[in-house]
Amino acid sequence: MKNIYNRQITPLSENDCFAVFDRCKSRFDFPVHFHPEYELNFIYRAKGAKRIIGDHIATIDNYELVLIGPNLIHCWEQGLCIRDDIREITILFHRDIFHESILNREAMHKFRNMLKQSQRGILFSYETAKKMHKKLEGLTQKKGYEAFPSFLAVLFELSVSDNMKVLSGILPTHNAFYLNEKLKLVHDYVFGHYREKIKINDLAAKLNTTVVSLNRFMKQQTGRTFTAFLNDHRISHASRLLIETQKSISEIVAESGFYNQANFNRIFKQKRGCSPTQFRKNYAGVKTVFNT
Repeated sequence: MKNIYNRQITPLSENDCFAVFDRCKSRFDFPVHFHPEYELNFIYRAKGAKRIIGDHIATIDNYELVLIGPNLIHCWEQGLCIRDDIREITILFHRDIFHESILNREAMHKFRNMLKQSQRGILFSYETAKKMHKKLEGLTQKKGYEAFPSFLAVLFELSVSDNMKVLSGILPTHNAFYLNEKLKLVHDYVFGHYREKIKINDLAAKLNTTVVSLNRFMKQQTGRTFTAFLNDHRISHASRLLIETQKSISEIVAESGFYNQANFNRIFKQKRGCSPTQFRKNYAGVKTVFNT
């Protein structure tokens, strides 16, 4: 069956360890989506809102803290929430940030188990969410390398917390990239050349295949053509620049490999549901931390 959910292109770059988003919002309006990064989501003052994680649906309380594994569909909907001063702190981190050689140590047993269980989504207890409130707020205030120990401390404290609840009865099915070496080669090529005018025939030649075969392969593995895959990567980079810099739209267009602003605006709105200018306004106050 064709997947109807959106793969979110996050602003987290491959050279980052993690990113923190800290926002006050009046409502939930982001659609059901998935992404390859882990997501730790803390929500305060949104009692009555609806949580959707995989096949799990429930109403949330005043404090909410959930860890979502890679590619697991999720979102929060308005539901019966009537507050217009919702606080949301979200941490995104890559699935390969912790090497297997570390995770397999005996002392990492609970931490490793938490990451494994997050493939179905983990709801931490109300008491744990309330306890972690100040620590998560403190993390949003830290910069650069001083943020990383605090980030680790938050995750390790959660891994030994009581009364975790696994939410979804299903596992994510969007893991093609990590299971296919050829797709990884395509990704690495795009990552190294997305600012340039990439020609699909050049890439096909490098992979010793035809353009038709490459597009068919991409469609089978990702549900997207190579051009759509490339544009997703470019939009991700542009989103990051919109959030973290004051560069003009024209500068961002050039640095993201689009070269044509009208084309960039059209694709950006198609992917993000709003203009680049509105996206920048929506993410005012968001902070990305610990870049390598």
